Amino acid sequence: MHQMIVILTVKERGYEAKNGQILNKLPPLVSCQRKHNIVIGKLRLTAYSENISSSAESLKLFITGDILNEICDHTNAEGSSQIPNLWKEFSSEEFLAFLDLCTVSGVLTTRKEPVTTLWTAKTAYARLIFHATMARNRFFQILHVILFDDKTTRNQWRSTDELAPIRDVFKSIISRFPMVYTPNKLITTDEKLVVFTGKCLFRVFIKSKQGKHGIKLWVADEAKTFYVCNMQVYTGKNDGVREKKQGLQVVKDMVRHLYGTRRRVTTDNFFTSCELANLLFD
Repeated sequence: MHQMIVILTVKERGYEAKNGQILNKLPPLVSCQRKHNIVIGKLRLTAYSENISSSAESLKLFITGDILNEICDHTNAEGSSQIPNLWKEFSSEEFLAFLDLCTVSGVLTTRKEPVTTLWTAKTAYARLIFHATMARNRFFQILHVILFDDKTTRNQWRSTDELAPIRDVFKSIISRFPMVYTPNKLITTDEKLVVFTGKCLFRVFIKSKQGKHGIKLWVADEAKTFYVCNMQVYTGKNDGVREKKQGLQVVKDMVRHLYGTRRRVTTDNFFTSCELANLLFD
């Protein structure tokens, strides 16, 4: 009688293996997530950015007052040198207005339009924001002389760094990306071609891309919101020598600030290797 009760109890709980182990029919009611899958740092705005209430304040999260003053100082020096009789003092507020017009131009996909037509008011599709923000001649003045570095020392740094004219400003802006937002657990790393047909020593040609000609970026972003976590500009081969294990090095650089946070990094076959998989797993 007692043996029968034991058998019924085992059947209710699940299946009994030959070694006496009981295998449950149903999964446990409370499942514990594996330790190595628990993401450290949840998706959220940081204390640095959570109280932002306008787009202007958002922009200043990335372009700080020090950067604005540096750009204005270099631009004023160049403007006074190139067009001394016409140049007026360039302020940080005017730079932000100039940057806004460049952004609006991109949003309106005006890449194939002559820039001068953006200020026209004679058509039904007039962009009144350009008239309201800045005079056309002033926009072209700024576009002609704007500088992001000290022109007198540029050649000294350019011998070893093709990105020298904007390197300091670029690094400063990129360094603020992790400060503003904590990404979720899904991160992707890939290349991005910014269409550009002007003069540039590191302009590339990628047949598979829609624009084909442009500047190549390495980008790590969050898969859910597409927020950019890190970015690098590809400036070509070093001294004409092809970089070894380029895909591995790019991913390491892109997600270095996420090491130890247990996020999942997705790449395409250009970056994928056993060495990279072992590195990310560890």
